[in-house]
Amino acid sequence: EKLIMTYVNKQHNKKGGPFTNDYLFKVKNIVAIQHVGTKGYIQVKGDSLEQVDGKGTKQVNEEAQWEVTHLESKGVNTFEVKFKNVKSGKYLRIVGADVDAAGDGGDDCLFTRVYQNNKSKLHSGPKEAIKGGSKTLMSFNSNQILGGGAGSYSDVNIFRQN
Repeated sequence: EKLIMTYVNKQHNKKGGPFTNDYLFKVKNIVAIQHVGTKGYIQVKGDSLEQVDGKGTKQVNEEAQWEVTHLESKGVNTFEVKFKNVKSGKYLRIVGADVDAAGDGGDDCLFTRVYQNNKSKLHSGPKEAIKGGSKTLMSFNSNQILGGGAGSYSDVNIFRQN
């Protein structure tokens, strides 16, 4: 069963500074992943850098910055991507129903971005593994980030550093 994260392509701040422009999956960059509902950024927890904070910060601090270390085109509007946390050096991943930042950059850290129905989606795993009926990657509920969920609980924006 593959999981996905909905990416909402909306620019949140038009001031032109760091993390104000949408990440377009064109080049490797430092990005911030923001939950649409809470406006908090996905970050590693300060006391346990392998855990992901579901509440998130409203500022893009070092814990909320993710380096795109793998970006490979897999067809029109389709890319494979990995996110490595700037502070911890570990990768965002899904293990079962859990989302964490304890990955070493292996296959469990790979996401595929597919553009469809005017939205971008990040599926867990390589393009070849994507099948219909996938679940969303992140559900923000009770300040936790869990694998699975749907609807507005899983909507995110992804902004680039520059």
